[in-house]
Amino acid sequence: MDEKYIIPFVTLLGSAFTSVILAVRVLNNQTDIVRALVILLIVIIVFFIIGKIIHKMFMKFRIELEEKEREESEAEFANPDTEKTDEDQEESEDENVN
Repeated sequence: MDEKYIIPFVTLLGSAFTSVILAVRVLNNQTDIVRALVILLIVIIVFFIIGKIIHKMFMKFRIELEEKEREESEAEFANPDTEKTDEDQEESEDENVN
């Protein structure tokens, strides 16, 4: 999932569930439409904030992971393994014999 879709996804998911619940409550005359719309507006704002927090946490984790991978690749490039395995040593010995 592309990171730019995290905030809208969380917001729409939360508001969709709330809309269904509030629609049932309005149809059963348990609440009036104005109160339901105010509740829906508050839920949309709250889930938008939750989406922003999740997005920031995801981006922080992603940046840390990229930095770690970059450091590992730089360490490999700066210090290549100089140890030869047994097969490498046998091949070099065979080349020296010929």
